[in-house]
Amino acid sequence: MKIAAWMLAGFLGWGLLAQTGKGQKVTGPDDEKPEKTQPAATLVVDAIQKLYEDTQDYQASFDQVYKNKLMDETRKSSGKVYIKQPGKMRWEYTKPNKKLFVSDGKTLWVYEEEAHQVYKQPLTDSELPTAIAFLMGEGDLKKEFDYKLVENEKAKAKGLLVLELVPKKPTTQYKKLLFMVVAMSHQVERTIIVDSSGNTNSMRFSKVKTNKGVKDSKFTFSMPKGATLVE
Repeated sequence: MKIAAWMLAGFLGWGLLAQTGKGQKVTGPDDEKPEKTQPAATLVVDAIQKLYEDTQDYQASFDQVYKNKLMDETRKSSGKVYIKQPGKMRWEYTKPNKKLFVSDGKTLWVYEEEAHQVYKQPLTDSELPTAIAFLMGEGDLKKEFDYKLVENEKAKAKGLLVLELVPKKPTTQYKKLLFMVVAMSHQVERTIIVDSSGNTNSMRFSKVKTNKGVKDSKFTFSMPKGATLVE
């Protein structure tokens, strides 16, 4: 289900973005004595896991760019996201069309305002068990993904590291995840999903706030009057 893949990209992006300002240095592949330090990729993955555990709630603005390679099409979207442990998420799309994604940790609701339709799906039915387990606080990125830093001259020139994560259990929804991470601060520049056809789904976050006490009511979905329910 594409919804689940999209949620995973946003969620992992959030985990990395929460590292901003922590002041921990990532040891890059070109450092003088890499044999005396933990590999850079492992440091980044460890930071995702720890910061997820430390962050109780999160809110931000987001910009999403989806590129379809075969059709040579690009779709851009933007809005706001709210996340709260365990497994609660709310994505409010405002441009170009209004859409709402709400999860209370057990059920995912999707409302497409233009079509006036509501989609309902239990999170346990997802084809991405890694994403769901991690949202529930049970996932382990090291066990679920093979990961490495990959060379990219353009990124390197900008002071960025490129982290690649490939699921150990293949899924039809995506081939790999890419994260553009500022080497010295851990700040994430971009998070990208790449599927088997070469299509990309990129997420950027801004105006980030963490642990501000997002209310549980944000994650309660109310059926719009007259909307059609699709299960």
